[in-house]
Formats: sequence, C-alpha cells, structure tokens
Amino acid sequence: MSWMEKGLRPMLAQTAPYPFDSEDHIFEIKWDGTRCLAFLSKKTRLQNRRLMNITYRYPELNGLYKAVNAKEAILDGELVVFSDGRPNFNLLQRRDHEESPQKIKQLSKIYPATFVAFDIVYLNGMILTERPLWERKQILKDIIKDSSLILVTDFIKKDGKRYFSLIREAGLEGVMAKEINSPYLFGKRSKYWLKIKTKGTMVCYVCGYTIGKGERERTFGALLLATQEDDVYLYRGRVGTGFTHERQIELLSLLRPLTCKRPPPLKNFEPFSLRIVWVRPKIRVLVEFKEITEKGHLRAPSFKGVVNG
Repeated sequence: MSWMEKGLRPMLAQTAPYPFDSEDHIFEIKWDGTRCLAFLSKKTRLQNRRLMNITYRYPELNGLYKAVNAKEAILDGELVVFSDGRPNFNLLQRRDHEESPQKIKQLSKIYPATFVAFDIVYLNGMILTERPLWERKQILKDIIKDSSLILVTDFIKKDGKRYFSLIREAGLEGVMAKEINSPYLFGKRSKYWLKIKTKGTMVCYVCGYTIGKGERERTFGALLLATQEDDVYLYRGRVGTGFTHERQIELLSLLRPLTCKRPPPLKNFEPFSLRIVWVRPKIRVLVEFKEITEKGHLRAPSFKGVVNG
C-alpha cells in the first residue's frame, strides 16, 4: 500500500502546566479546530485522528491539492472555521456533525473551512518523519502556493511566555511548544510537543446535581451550573470533572439540605435523560472552562473549588 492510501495517526502532544521560554523550542498557536491529515496528489483526502475519511464534509477543500507545489504530499494540520478572523469551534462542530449532502453543500458556502497546516510528513516519495522539525517547517513553507484554502501557521522562537500572553489576550485556545529538532512520531503522544492552554474561569451557582453511577454511586455525577441574570438564572451546563472523592462528599453534605422539588427559573435549560436532584441556588463554585458556546454553556468545564461569601 502506498503512503497516499494509508491510514496514519497524527503525532500528539503532552500537556505543560504553564508557559516557558526556551532556546530549543518554537511556539505557535494551538488552533481550535479538527485535527486532520491532508493527503494531496491529483485529489484531496482528509483524514481525522480516528482514521475516518472526512473529505465529503468539506467539499470547498476538494481543490486543496492544487495549493501545493508537489506531486504527492501529506500535511498535518487543523480544519478551522473562521468567524470575524477568529476560529469558531461552534461553527466547526456544525460542519463536523453534518451528514446530509444538501446541508453539507450549503454549510460549505456559509461557513467555509480552512486547512491550517503546521507540519509535513511525506513529499514526492520521501518520508520526512526523521527530519528535524525546523527542516520540515521550511519544506512546508516552500511548497505552499498562495491560496484561500490553506494557511501555514506561523511561529516564534525562544519567547514562549510573551507569546502565550499575547495569545491569551487575543482569546485564542492556547500555544504549542515544539522542540526544533524533534522527529515526527505517528500516533505517539510525545514530550517533544507540549500544549499550553489558555482558559477562562466563572463563578456559578449550583442549581442541581445528577445521580452518580459506578464509583460515584454514593455521591453525584455532575453539578448543574447557572449564573444569575436579573430575575432568572442562565443555565451554564454541567461540570463533572475536577473533583476528588473527598470533595464530592463535602459538596454533597452542603447540597442535601438545599434539596427542592423544582429548579429556579432557568433560561436555556434543555432537559436530558439523567435523573436530577434540584437544589436551591445557594452554593457558588469556581469553574474553569475552555469557552462559552452559542447557547451560553461552558465548554469543557472543570471544578476548581467552592466560593465562600
């Protein structure tokens, strides 16, 4: 089987807890999109990290192979939908989950995707995975033509802390730190690549909790969150991560005396199948999250603690 027909798993990054400076690393934007390998020859094939062929979902990128000066190339990158010059993950999700050919065609015109390239692993019969990252970056830059379909991500050297501050101020997802001499390791999560995420925090009221299952049978599954907006509460979603078992027991002891039959007036709440125990919104918690969705819910929330006072 030729390399252009293979199913290849992309190289993955480990998580770094905080930004850093380093002479041995480059720093680039962590794009909020769908990870994708682009197989480009006389046609375009887009493959996600689960080895699924997702080319049909992005018909506007069928001509992506014309944007590279090569007979054959395999690029690593992210599919991103931009809105007002910024990545919009909510719009991308609409693209990712659509199966109707008619709606796919319509969405491709309304919310077109861009392939943001940051690495190259194969070029005209040459496997580039053992080449150092700085060399692969240069090869990638040299073969890309000017096209609205593709963007080659930029990077800086050394000044990771300052770069992270700029990315956080811009409201972007985070920063990738990559060793300049690192190889490309298919399917491996390696310390050669580090992701450093920017996150927001919000103080929310707990208005209920779901009944726990398995290891959480005696505590709870997730907390239902809301913020107060005038005379109603704006539902912010559920948080089910960030707890120790001891903290769950402590929270449950605070919530049980507040049990009530009905929730407070909740805006944007959509019923779901899990059993809910409603509580009066007296307990406030600090939650870290990735972003706020169009519905006002917190994406990827994590519990950080109880707010006193």
